[in-house]
Amino acid sequence: MATDLTTPSVASPAAAQPGPASQQAMKSLSSDYDNFLQLLTAQIANQDPLEPMDASTFVSQLTELTQVEQTITSNANLEKILDKIGGAGLGEDLALLGRRVVTKGGDFVLEDGKAELSYRLEDEASQARAIIRSSDGAILREITDIPRSGGAHHAIEWDGRAADGLPLANGTYSIEIAAQDADEAAVPATTFVEGRVGELAMQGGLPVLRLSNGLEISSLDILSVR
Repeated sequence: MATDLTTPSVASPAAAQPGPASQQAMKSLSSDYDNFLQLLTAQIANQDPLEPMDASTFVSQLTELTQVEQTITSNANLEKILDKIGGAGLGEDLALLGRRVVTKGGDFVLEDGKAELSYRLEDEASQARAIIRSSDGAILREITDIPRSGGAHHAIEWDGRAADGLPLANGTYSIEIAAQDADEAAVPATTFVEGRVGELAMQGGLPVLRLSNGLEISSLDILSVR
């Protein structure tokens, strides 16, 4: 005589959401899975040889259980990944991917004759100039009419042209500030450039942002986000 096989109700895969509940869901699923196998074993052992059981029903239910198990396992793995991201402080850094940021540095990318360049002098200077160089270090342009006050953030007005007046091609260049005080002593300067965040990597357990100009920076070095 055939024994009816009744399987526990199973939640739809769509109901399995990432979160702390996935561990409890997996525990419940494991219990349901074990109960189902016990019932299946009992049915096979007690089935009437003249009335063999219909295998299609329990195969379908077993498949459903397996699908839900895979969904919960995937959600649990996703939780682990998100925990690692949050623990490493990568959440805010991930939001910077594709954004343009202003940071300390000298290398920059010229795009269609435009580049956001700025600097800060530690002290007042009697003379100062901005020097634009090619990627191989050759001087392409010197801009002499720039602010000389110390401690302030100054933007550099540049038309993207070389000393001969011809527009420079898109590509990577560098900028430096040469400044002197009244005694002709060098005045330290910090330059700031703009770049697009193209990649997020881990180095020594710390997140590093790689910019389109080749710079590798920490998000703590970012002055502003475009």
